[in-house]
Amino acid sequence: MLTAVTSSVSATAHAEPLLDVREMSITFGGIVALDKVSMQVANGEICGLIGPNGAGKTTLFNCLSGLYRPTAGAIAFGGEATLSKREHDMAGLGIGRTFQNLALFKTMTVLENIMVGSYSQTHTGFLSNFLRLPSVRREEAEVEKSAREIAHFLQLDKWLDISAGDLPFGIQKRVEFGRALAAKPRLLLLDEPAAGLNHEELTGLKQLILDARANFGLTVLLVEHHMDMVMSLSDHVVALNFGQKIADGTPGEVQRNPELIRAYLGEEAP
Repeated sequence: MLTAVTSSVSATAHAEPLLDVREMSITFGGIVALDKVSMQVANGEICGLIGPNGAGKTTLFNCLSGLYRPTAGAIAFGGEATLSKREHDMAGLGIGRTFQNLALFKTMTVLENIMVGSYSQTHTGFLSNFLRLPSVRREEAEVEKSAREIAHFLQLDKWLDISAGDLPFGIQKRVEFGRALAAKPRLLLLDEPAAGLNHEELTGLKQLILDARANFGLTVLLVEHHMDMVMSLSDHVVALNFGQKIADGTPGEVQRNPELIRAYLGEEAP
């Protein structure tokens, strides 16, 4: 059964951050995508990462998840340096992710897609699986049980045996969310989770993120263009523009920041 975990941002405000990015830069063919970006995310908080298109948000996500290697700087997760890790090690460290464009296995069922997320946490090896040892069967049963619990949490029960590619877009989004939860992340990177959703689905997504944080003990880093959603959900907001950090603070502080207003509107704050 899923166990509720409550998180207190205020209690962790002065503790070592879960995620610590220091002076991170990356270039592509002479183009500076990120320029000495530093930020911290406290354990248990929801941090919004905002900025106009091309600001560097997805590039930063790709560095955090090991898909890109920064040109300079450092990243620490739970006090452990991550830049020496391979991209397929990140899930095992406790970093989960969803993508702007859905990356589901469309011919696999909803249950199978969610179960895929758990395999970064399994321990039986190739030989054990080949021989179908009892330990393998026990582990597979545990993986399926966990996937069914996550599906129930996400209200996906009635679609469990349906191929993911045959489902409406909003349901597919929830399946991807479930697959990320199955890896038991400590930090969940959500890359534009509201993209393509209608108003009703957007309202449900906001509550889902809050419920997931409470039930799974998550810390969330959220990239999103729906400003109302970001500002109402986030404990802390970081803003980028042209690869540089231009604001960092509470939602209210960031909304009043003149640099952010110029980035979005091209004018000073009134």
